Amino acid sequence: MKTLLAALSLIACTPAHAHWVLINKDSEAVNYYESAIRKIGNTVKVYELFDYKVPSQPDNAKSIGYLVRYDCHADTVQVLTTIKYSESMAAGMVLSHDATPGPLNPIAPGTVGAKKMDHICRLARQLG
Repeated sequence: MKTLLAALSLIACTPAHAHWVLINKDSEAVNYYESAIRKIGNTVKVYELFDYKVPSQPDNAKSIGYLVRYDCHADTVQVLTTIKYSESMAAGMVLSHDATPGPLNPIAPGTVGAKKMDHICRLARQLG
């Protein structure tokens, strides 16, 4: 039942209604986050999307969405849910869905992840 609820909560923030903000672009993928971030104490939950230029292997996913939690004071990140899609921008068929939270990981200073966290945490502070 928890898996179904997690899937339904992610469907609620699908790109048909999302305003995607560009985070990073390189030769392999474009990374976005959904502008509707959710602040809970010192943490921020945000839906991120990786849109691949060449489908990922071995599952041929053209995009992968992640529900991510950032701890703005501890500089850590945790992937809560992962959904792989058959088409770009979280469109097409859901190829797989994993609602098992990943490990809590520190974010190294000076990395793309650190820039992303700084930006998202700054937005969260503006929310109050």
